[in-house]
Amino acid sequence: MFYDDYKNLCNQYVPGAKHMSIREYYPVIARFENPPIKIKEFGVPYDLFFNKAGLLTDSIHFQKHYVDQRHFYFYDSNKNLTKGIISNLPNQVIHTVVDIKYDIQKRIMHELLIVEGYDIISQNFHSYKDGWHIMKMMDSSDKNTCHFYRKYDDKGRVIEDKGIREGSELINWDKTEYDQIGKILRHISLDESGNQDGIYEYYSVNNGKEEGYNFLGSAGHESYTKRFLFEFDEKGAWINKTVLLNDTPQYFYERQIKYY
Repeated sequence: MFYDDYKNLCNQYVPGAKHMSIREYYPVIARFENPPIKIKEFGVPYDLFFNKAGLLTDSIHFQKHYVDQRHFYFYDSNKNLTKGIISNLPNQVIHTVVDIKYDIQKRIMHELLIVEGYDIISQNFHSYKDGWHIMKMMDSSDKNTCHFYRKYDDKGRVIEDKGIREGSELINWDKTEYDQIGKILRHISLDESGNQDGIYEYYSVNNGKEEGYNFLGSAGHESYTKRFLFEFDEKGAWINKTVLLNDTPQYFYERQIKYY
C-alpha cells in the first residue's frame, strides 16, 4: 500500500534533516575468519530526501534482484500527499502513478494506483464511522478484495487493527494499549475467534537509550524478549540501532543523516 509505505518513510524524519540513508544488517558466523562474526546487509536499502519544511520529496530504493526505483511525492497547499510517481532507475522511466483524494475534513478517501501502459491495478476506498477507519482494497480483477479496519481513541491513537482477505481469511487482528503519557504499554495479537494469540509487553528505560518488549506467547508460540539499543548523533537523533533477541544480536540498523 503506497500511502502506508509513504507514512512509514515519513516517520524516519528528524527535524532539520535534508538527506537520510537507512541500511539494515544481520550478523553471520564466518568460519576460519578473524573476527568470526561478520555483518551482512539485507532488506531494501533506501535514501530519503526532505525539503526545509520537513516534507518528503523523493526516495531511492536499492533493490538487489530488481530494478532500483526512485519515488517522487507531490502535495497540495495543505501539505497533503496527492500524487506519487515511481520511476525505474537509471533512466527514470515512469513505472507507476498514484493519485490520492481527500474529503473536506482532510481525510484520505481514495487511492488509485496505475502502472504505465496497463489498466488500473489497485484501488483503495476509505470510509469513516464511529471512530473506525475502514479501507477496501481491490486489484484490477475485482476478485482479490481485502478489508482493513482501524479504530482510534479520542487522542487519535490506533487501539484496534484488523485485516480480512476475501471476506473470511484473517490477515491480522491486533489491539494496542497505552500508558498515561501515550507510550505503547501492551500490544495484543488475536486469532480468528478473538482469543489472545500473543501479548507484547513493552518496557521503557529512563536513560532513553534502550527500548524493548517481552513477547508472551500462547500455546504453540515461544516467549522471548527483544531489546533495542541506540546510539545518537549530536542533535539527539539515533544513528545506530541494535536489536537483541534474548540478549543475542539479531539485527543492526544504521542511519546516516545530513542536515540543512
